[in-house]
Amino acid sequence: QVGDAGLLVPGKRGRAVWLEALLPPGAKAAFLNLTSSDPGFAVSIPWSELPRGALVLYEQDGKPLEKGGPFRFLVPGHEDECVHVKQLCCVELAGTRGRDTRPLDDAEHQKLHQQKR
Repeated sequence: QVGDAGLLVPGKRGRAVWLEALLPPGAKAAFLNLTSSDPGFAVSIPWSELPRGALVLYEQDGKPLEKGGPFRFLVPGHEDECVHVKQLCCVELAGTRGRDTRPLDDAEHQKLHQQKR
C-alpha cells in the first residue's frame, strides 16, 4: 500500500497499490498494455522501460477514486505524463506491443495537453 501517491508523483494524491502487488509472482512480459475506459486512450509500454515503482491509484480522501477513476495508473518519474492512464480498466502482460494512442511527437503532445485545459 502507498498511503499518499503524491509523495511519489507530484500533483497526484490518494491511496495506491504497487503494480507488482497485483501481478502473479514472477510475472514477465515484453510489454505492459493498459486500456482506459475512454475508448480513445490506450498505452503500450515496453516492460524494460517501467521502473519497479509503478502504481495503481484507487482512493482519494477515504473514498473511491472518482475523477479519473475507478483506477488510475501512475509511473513515478516517467518523462511522458501520458503513461498515467486515467479510467484504467484493463492491464495486460503481453509478448507484443498493444494499442498505443499517445502522441508521437512534442507538437502533438503539446496540442493534446492544451485541449485538456
